[in-house]
Amino acid sequence: MFWVCKPSFYLGASVAIGLKERIGHDENALSLDVIGNVQGKHTVIVDDVIFSGGTLVNLAQTLVDRGAVSVNAMVTHGAISQKTLDKLSNSPIDTLYITNTIETQPVTLPANVQVVSVAPLFGEAILRIANNESISSLFETQGSNLA
Repeated sequence: MFWVCKPSFYLGASVAIGLKERIGHDENALSLDVIGNVQGKHTVIVDDVIFSGGTLVNLAQTLVDRGAVSVNAMVTHGAISQKTLDKLSNSPIDTLYITNTIETQPVTLPANVQVVSVAPLFGEAILRIANNESISSLFETQGSNLA
């Protein structure tokens, strides 16, 4: 879970944790609770993957219900379908940021879904590996040893 908390450390922000439980081996998860105070705060949900969008949307609504001023989301892998976009369009998520590790073009993405390219990072990692150089510095920030 530490990787989810890293952005808050870099930003000097507090952390709230959204708990969920997956009962079966499907995309359905129950959002159970939020640990931490989000009252009056701008929030960012960090997750590894989005398929149906149900968990993300449920957590976003829980954050708003707990008093969050805004909700944005950062997801590494966006397996976006039209059903996912329909859920997102009716959610309190202001902007969803996803990477291009999965093709996103089978559906047209709305303006509030932003795709961030991983190409520069992957390219630099490949170059460093080819030159027998360290890639760990790619994941560090100035003044931080959290990599």
